[in-house]
Formats: sequence, C-alpha cells, structure tokens
Amino acid sequence: MSLEISYKFGKDYHLKNKKEIDRVFKNGKKRMMNDVIIFFNHSTAFKYAVGFKKHKFKATEKNYIKRKIKEYLRLNKFSLKNFNCVIVVLKYPVSFQPLYSSLNFLIK
Repeated sequence: MSLEISYKFGKDYHLKNKKEIDRVFKNGKKRMMNDVIIFFNHSTAFKYAVGFKKHKFKATEKNYIKRKIKEYLRLNKFSLKNFNCVIVVLKYPVSFQPLYSSLNFLIK
C-alpha cells in the first residue's frame, strides 16, 4: 500500500469571511518586504487572501500574481505555519523571486 501525498490546495485555504479579514488587519501583525505587505494573525489552520493597491494593476496582472502566490503556497503547504494572512501587493514584481522570499517567513 503506497501513501500518496496530496498537493491539492482547495477553497478551504481561502480567507473569505469579512470578519476574519478585518480581525487580521486590526489585531494581526504586519510585515513589509519587497513591495509586499503581509498582515498575519495566529490561527488554528492556514488561510490566506490576496489584495492589491487600488488602480495599480490590470485584471490579468492581478490574476497572474494570484496564481503565482497560490502555486508557491501549494508547493510548500506541508510546512506552512498556522496563520490567517492577507498578502497585499503594492507593485508588479519585476521578478517573482523577491515575492517568494517575502513569503518564506510563512514557512516553518
């Protein structure tokens, strides 16, 4: 019998409740690195939301950045700390490596 590791990253990892998001902004800590602000709050499980500075990005750019962040988190999902976090992107990254290094602190 082989054990397969599931790398699925479904909707149960999304932070959607407005009260929870407001709680992260109000009571959570803030870390700013490489044109990314990460608000985080300790929780029982890892959940995330991605936000952007208003009127700075086209929809296709927002979706591309969201996909890149989701893929990075999905590949590292087994080492993520239990946080509710909101990732706010301030400007479009020239390279995604600085963005990934900003997200590294979410990993144990």
